[in-house]
Amino acid sequence: MVGPSPATPLLRIVRNPHAVRQPLLMMNRLSFLLILPVLLVACATPPQPLPSQTRIENLVIGPSLSRSIQPVSMIQGRTPGGQLEMQAQLSNRGRRARTLRHQVTWFDEAGLILGTPVWSTRLVQPRETFEIRIISPHADAASGRLHITD
Repeated sequence: MVGPSPATPLLRIVRNPHAVRQPLLMMNRLSFLLILPVLLVACATPPQPLPSQTRIENLVIGPSLSRSIQPVSMIQGRTPGGQLEMQAQLSNRGRRARTLRHQVTWFDEAGLILGTPVWSTRLVQPRETFEIRIISPHADAASGRLHITD
């Protein structure tokens, strides 16, 4: 029968507990000293605005959604029939599904409101990028403002 003899221990027992702690302490200190300059540089650099924080004049997002719903892009144009069309691309950066309500207030050349805005609802999944596309029911609409709330 071949195997370890009773005189050969399978486990090495460390008699001095400081012998194990000293290398670990040195590694912790070394790690801290390596990370410290990175932290100092990161704290000294002013934060740069994210692309999603750009201001879009004709988009109003409710305060309760401002952290989770972020604008990606917004375009405005005319249909072949001459009606104003708006298309907004947004992203739900939150971790839960949101039910959104949205409406567009249409304005004429003088800035007066055309018609009565109608609210629509939409369910948006977490991490989903989605589009809202709306065509003005009024041919004389010069601009519009998209409102999004929950």
